[in-house]
Amino acid sequence: MTMRFIHLKRSVRWAIANVLILFGACSLFGQGFSARFEADTTAAGEAVGLQLIFTNCGQVEAPKLPELTNCTVRYIGPQTSLSFINGERSSSVIHRYAVQPTAPGLVVVPALSVQVNGNTFTSQPLVLKVTKGFDISTIGSLQIVVPKTDVYVGETIPVEVRFTFKHAPARQEPPSLKMDGFVKGRQGGPEGGSANVNGEIQSVARWSIAVTAVKAGEIDLGPAEFQTIYIFQSRRRRDPFDDPFFGGFFGGGGEQRQLTFTSEPVKMHVMAPPPAGRPAGFNGAVGKFAIEVSASPTNLIVGDPITVRIKVSGKGNFDGLQLPDFPANSGFQAYPGTNIFESRDALGLEGVKTFEQVLIPDRPGLAELKYPPLPFWNPDSKKYDLARPRSIPLTVRPNGIVQAQPVGTLPPTGGGGNPTPSVASDLRPLKPDLGAVVAWSVPVVVRPWYPILLAFPSLAFIGHVCFVRWQRRPRDEKRLLRLQRHAAIQAGLDRLASLARAGQGTEFAAELNQVLQQQIGMVLDSPASSFTEEVIETRLLPQGLDSDTASKLRSIFAAISQARFAPLSAPGQLDSLRLEAVEVVNALQKLGQSQ
Repeated sequence: MTMRFIHLKRSVRWAIANVLILFGACSLFGQGFSARFEADTTAAGEAVGLQLIFTNCGQVEAPKLPELTNCTVRYIGPQTSLSFINGERSSSVIHRYAVQPTAPGLVVVPALSVQVNGNTFTSQPLVLKVTKGFDISTIGSLQIVVPKTDVYVGETIPVEVRFTFKHAPARQEPPSLKMDGFVKGRQGGPEGGSANVNGEIQSVARWSIAVTAVKAGEIDLGPAEFQTIYIFQSRRRRDPFDDPFFGGFFGGGGEQRQLTFTSEPVKMHVMAPPPAGRPAGFNGAVGKFAIEVSASPTNLIVGDPITVRIKVSGKGNFDGLQLPDFPANSGFQAYPGTNIFESRDALGLEGVKTFEQVLIPDRPGLAELKYPPLPFWNPDSKKYDLARPRSIPLTVRPNGIVQAQPVGTLPPTGGGGNPTPSVASDLRPLKPDLGAVVAWSVPVVVRPWYPILLAFPSLAFIGHVCFVRWQRRPRDEKRLLRLQRHAAIQAGLDRLASLARAGQGTEFAAELNQVLQQQIGMVLDSPASSFTEEVIETRLLPQGLDSDTASKLRSIFAAISQARFAPLSAPGQLDSLRLEAVEVVNALQKLGQSQ
């Protein structure tokens, strides 16, 4: 009997221990950390996505990745995912990275360990196979074009970054230009065009940048880099045209690849303006300038301020343009003022810079205002020159001082008598009568409405607390999210109408793309992503999208892609595209409601 009792006691202990272990395991159920590449294989020079996924861990900072051999790693940003499965809510935070191998081989990401809320999670190691890839020059090329390679310190020249291509990328970033020894100014573009390359007509996109040399020597300008996203034909099927681009353009499934185009640098010979023949007052102005001076007022007394307006017009480096110092013995005291610049071209290479300065004459008899000339180095004639303003006639009179009469006295009269001071008295006679007697009023503190007034702030605070708690009651988060996205889509369609009337093609294309991304995301029950034409064939048509709407959606995607390099401008064209987009959005909304 005793042995049975002992065995029963041990069984109870084991059962309790198992329950505690199971309870501890359940407390961590659903939490996890994993890592994965978005593709198992990539080509050298092509970027592939790396995702670090934290499930039910709350907000987690992006982990720092270890150094990867022959790779460049760029952090893209976080992404949040919310799902409901069998009534259970699950949330994930996904940190996304772009990994771009530079050579064929294997890229190994070791097991990553992270600390989350006191718990340690470890991912599985990853291996990415990198193949030799293809010749990126068959898609497009990047080039830096300069008007000349011999420049001077302080000289500003226009630099053009030119991308020649057969097919426009799905997405791109503005090109970047390495400029050690140069300073970047204004930038314009892109501008579309065409060029004959080896007997073949190709498209060209141009970006213009104003560049100013700041250091002498043999300096490389560039290279330039251009980050793009292209959609390639899916490896699962072959296109009859046997072109990696046509599969995406004509409805075939495709995959996105990041391609980076790099140009060759341009060797620049930068010289400093020579010291020989340098005029006094030279402040580094490089270009070709003219100066015009006006002043107001011109008839004044010593100590009165004169507002001087100096207009410098011409072509050159206006950002670094400074006025010459005013001579110390000129008879004027100079005070700093303001300046504005009016550009005559997109890059600010030509224009008018207007300075306003205050001068105060310190002695009478000054007959003219002679503003000092502006010395500058002319890179075209390779010599110093002076921009001389005309002199301005002035009349500067002495500052006369008149003694004021004492207050409260009269001026002496011709009779020679002593003046009688006029003294005013501020005294008032005392009032013997205190006025009429009035009835005593009831004090405010004893009136019946005073306690209610005192209780009003407390009642208002209690009502506010109740209202806040009512707002924080459990809600249908998924339904609220859909309502918010639907409102954002309708607001976007309204903005498209105003942008179409204004003829703002670039803003119209960006807003149209955002509306489509939101609406497609609602149909697919996923966050708004960078959906392209492939989503029509792979996901929308299988869910019941009609062919007419699919055709309109393809044409809208094509128009958005073309607008990246050749912005839409005709109001009639924009309004027609807007009406077509409204039809597509309505059809997609009906498709989402039918599921």
